[in-house]
Amino acid sequence: MKFKITKKSFFFPSDFKVIKSTFGVFFTYMGFMIIGSCIENIDSDPFGGCPSAFKGLAKDIKVLYGPYTDNRYSTENDLVSFNDFSFNLELDIEKSNEANLDFSFPGKAYALSCLEIFNVGNISNIAIILAAPYEGIQIGTDISYLFFVNEEERLSELRDFSKISRYISLKLEKAPEKNTQLKTKTVLYLRDGTQKIFESTSPTLIPN
Repeated sequence: MKFKITKKSFFFPSDFKVIKSTFGVFFTYMGFMIIGSCIENIDSDPFGGCPSAFKGLAKDIKVLYGPYTDNRYSTENDLVSFNDFSFNLELDIEKSNEANLDFSFPGKAYALSCLEIFNVGNISNIAIILAAPYEGIQIGTDISYLFFVNEEERLSELRDFSKISRYISLKLEKAPEKNTQLKTKTVLYLRDGTQKIFESTSPTLIPN
């Protein structure tokens, strides 16, 4: 007597449907878990906020002149309209070894436009000293009072260096009467008594 051996598939169609459904439920659940970990509250800002400030120490300072065009800052060889001119401070800030918990905590989502901000505790103040006369103001004069940090605060009044970025953009209040360059020494005063000095010459400023 001959026996006929029939090959049997490992999976029946019904088995495949069950497995497919199981994987579908699993990946859907994982998707919700990932989304939920990135956005803690669906009703809040879907683009996220920004992390709190890092602790840091200022190490040095330099000046960059605006406007920023053609992928470069303006230099002393350029001619710039006074309305377009900006005096930009760039701080060299060293992050503290203490981690920013909000920034490093897993499952947090932040807006892509966030800039690093710092609580810098070792700056006393920043001054801008004339290295050449400007509009009747003598060499050696501290002209920090002529620069606005914002619409209400002048650089000469700035003492709170918490929640600042590496960059501080200043607007000069006093326009020149004729084409003029601004030659300055920017001084970063630190609380330990040391100073960091950056000498620079602005583009030629064209009156409005």
